[in-house]
Amino acid sequence: SDATYGEMAFDGVWQCLREEHINTKGATLYDLGAGVSLPVVAALLIAKDLKLGVGVELSKARHDEAVRIRGSISDKSLQQKIKLVNDDILGISLTDADIIFLSSLMFPHTFIKRVCLKFDTELKAGTMIFSSRDLSLSERLTLLKKRKVTMSWDTGHEVFCYVVDDKKSTNKNNMQRPPSQQNKDTRAGPNELSFLFINPHRGRPGRALPEDELAKRKPSSSLPLPSVGLTRRPSEALGSSASD
Repeated sequence: SDATYGEMAFDGVWQCLREEHINTKGATLYDLGAGVSLPVVAALLIAKDLKLGVGVELSKARHDEAVRIRGSISDKSLQQKIKLVNDDILGISLTDADIIFLSSLMFPHTFIKRVCLKFDTELKAGTMIFSSRDLSLSERLTLLKKRKVTMSWDTGHEVFCYVVDDKKSTNKNNMQRPPSQQNKDTRAGPNELSFLFINPHRGRPGRALPEDELAKRKPSSSLPLPSVGLTRRPSEALGSSASD
């Protein structure tokens, strides 16, 4: 429901991909627990050299809304780089993943254990993972750092940044960035892109804040209204049915 749904904001996607200098050239990005997959769209706008963005969502209603949003994008080349999967994240193959966003706050501990086992079994060495939960149960993930990332409900939510080792990790708290991720990216910042502010939640939909709390919040971005090619705002059809 909207009471519990939240997602990584555009600024958060920027923070993960650009501020952490992730190599996105030819990469495949998965958003597991993607909701309506706006972070997938944001990632493809921020990193135009991504090969593919895959949004995996179990909820049929949210998946259908993601399909509708994808269809409302006028840039056909961008549309073609968005793959949407309505399935359990344990039921899909992740062998081609290079970057993973894991939205896992609502998952029970037993499910996280199964996710860690899946990562250990399927992911290739060097895959980068940004998780909203600690994944220390994994035997192949090395923690690079913890950092604050902008989400739809919070401007500074802690995210765990991991890299997949080629074998069982012996240093679970290694905070050194692998050499492949050290090249600094000098491309344009988020203020030079125009995507989000689709609605007041900076995405859809996030947690509704009380007025007194909203008054205390400092906007996390000065992005203009979208001119990316959405033929209509995604928020206009919230609650309406969507078809594939």
